[in-house]
Amino acid sequence: MSSTSRRDLRSRSLRTLALGIVAALALCLPSRAADACSCARPFDGGKGYLRMAGTVFLARTVKVARSPRVFTFEVLASFKGKVRGKRFVLKQPMSPCDPAFQRGKVSFVIINKRGSAGLCGGNYALSAQLPDAAAYFAAAKRGRAAKPPELRAALAAIKGYLHDRKQVPLSSKTLPAKLSLRVGKTRLFVTRTMPKHGLYLDSARCVGRACLLSGRYPREGLVFSLLLERRGKKLSLIGRSVVERKSRR
Repeated sequence: MSSTSRRDLRSRSLRTLALGIVAALALCLPSRAADACSCARPFDGGKGYLRMAGTVFLARTVKVARSPRVFTFEVLASFKGKVRGKRFVLKQPMSPCDPAFQRGKVSFVIINKRGSAGLCGGNYALSAQLPDAAAYFAAAKRGRAAKPPELRAALAAIKGYLHDRKQVPLSSKTLPAKLSLRVGKTRLFVTRTMPKHGLYLDSARCVGRACLLSGRYPREGLVFSLLLERRGKKLSLIGRSVVERKSRR
């Protein structure tokens, strides 16, 4: 083999080796970033996130700036800490575990006591936060029980599970004992007892411009969290978590 051929062979071998190293690095780097964001959920869920937080509120993300990292929020309800006005601006450095805030989307904003909001601090998409929402609403110093229009607007989201039954007991410790309302063709009436085929409300509370209804309907094996936003007289469902956890009875 000529000296020129040997040089060409060595050159091709070095290029192949370099490409292999680059490919290996490209495969390794994403996995390290993913490992950096492996989050451990508090054993007590929302109460744990509250305990670690300095400020918690529900908001719509209206602006996201990448450099520097700045989030601007339209505040719907405040649960912990001092949140003044309808706008809140959060400035923090870039992080491999950035919060899941997206422009135009509503979520719970959980800021730790150092003034930053990370993914592992509970700042996921709203769908993943809803199971913890009752803890946040319970922590608010200012709030009220949901009223019939708000109850109807939220419960309409699970109307299909009522199957047009003539009437269903609504077990609640906070709603007026004589309250009765219709959802579709079904009459719901409040009771303080725990009826076998009743619908149980664990939370029916409004804070600021937001209302949360969460509870269970064992007859259908249902666990639900329903989040409303009020704009003037208009009520809109902005969050819905409905899970069938076991077979129907």
